Amino acid sequence: MNNKISLAKEVAWASQNMPRTLRQVAALPDLSGVRLACCMHLDMKMIPLVQGILDKGAQVFLTTCNPTTVQDDVVAWLVERGAEACAWRNMSDADWQQSWEKAIAWQPTHLCEMGADITTLLHQRGEFGNIVAGLEATGSGVNRLGDIQPGYPIFNWDDLPVKEGLHNRHMVGLTAWHTFFQTTHLTLHEKKSAGDRLRPGRPGRRGGGKSLLAVR
Repeated sequence: MNNKISLAKEVAWASQNMPRTLRQVAALPDLSGVRLACCMHLDMKMIPLVQGILDKGAQVFLTTCNPTTVQDDVVAWLVERGAEACAWRNMSDADWQQSWEKAIAWQPTHLCEMGADITTLLHQRGEFGNIVAGLEATGSGVNRLGDIQPGYPIFNWDDLPVKEGLHNRHMVGLTAWHTFFQTTHLTLHEKKSAGDRLRPGRPGRRGGGKSLLAVR
């Protein structure tokens, strides 16, 4: 019970700090009949989005683009509110790939992906079922799809200004360093770093005493 209370507080906090997401979801039309299969990070910030889509009448199937980022309590929260899911933290490669098969067998009408795993699998088989459209959120996913002729419209929202201009340019590098610090318990004093996501102009690029080499 205490865990549920704590999670509810986290959800309330996330919702409070995602007003634009809430407004956009509230503006969606009735989604009855939509079967949305999502292959994406399943962390706290996804709850306001997915719960809002469920509240609009859509059916949702959840799997993950990265088993190491799954928050099991987030998955359980969304399942309690009507989503179906095949995802858990650190699931094996075999279970992970099987989750894509389950998503396809669920017969979605729409896809929302980060990495194009399900879409790639569908196009390898040349069978698209009932899918009428998809969303791809990452540059890596868009690159994977570059050499195929899509069997349905796929919207590339990695190029939206808020994604490319804010998330990709700033948040990716910032959160990567936070994870590095927390995992290794190291600082960046006398370290050298290289990477496009750390090129000049990113916040904290010289923090911690590191020297920077920016590459493309």
